[in-house]
Amino acid sequence: MAPVEATGSLTSARGMAVSCIRLTLGSAVTSENAETPSQVPPCLGDGAHRIRFTLRAESSAVAEARHRLRSQLDAWRIGSSDRDVAALLASELLTNALVHTTTSEITCAVEASSSQLVIAVTDDGSSKAVPTLRMAGLGAEEGRGLLIVRSLSERWGVCRDGGGGGQVVWASCRKS
Repeated sequence: MAPVEATGSLTSARGMAVSCIRLTLGSAVTSENAETPSQVPPCLGDGAHRIRFTLRAESSAVAEARHRLRSQLDAWRIGSSDRDVAALLASELLTNALVHTTTSEITCAVEASSSQLVIAVTDDGSSKAVPTLRMAGLGAEEGRGLLIVRSLSERWGVCRDGGGGGQVVWASCRKS
């Protein structure tokens, strides 16, 4: 498979365009081998549904984002199992932004095409650490979020927001 399938852009949390290069599943980084992927989210094209919302970085943000996401996916007539997966992916990505940065706001962007969902969470870039998979011990109470993201998604990645230096962590999955 050729690594580059299509190009386009995705609007970042700050309204700036983030260049997108859609990588095919068989190219450089996939959810099966990604420990610290570094790529931009796939662009689903002009016909995709899109929603983006920004929340204050507070503990209530994850539940509010899940509620907004589920409501919007329901309005787009996305099936319940896909809504559940999207809500869990968003929860894990948002929680990571809250726990591992000092951001004051987090933005959640969701795109849905007839066959794919993309969830992207953008922080303000207050942490220079790149999210990486780690193996949590049996007794550990944290450290499994990205393993959940990797197991539920077809691809996931990390890139910089082209506008303000924030970090975008995203996951994409096929709709059932």
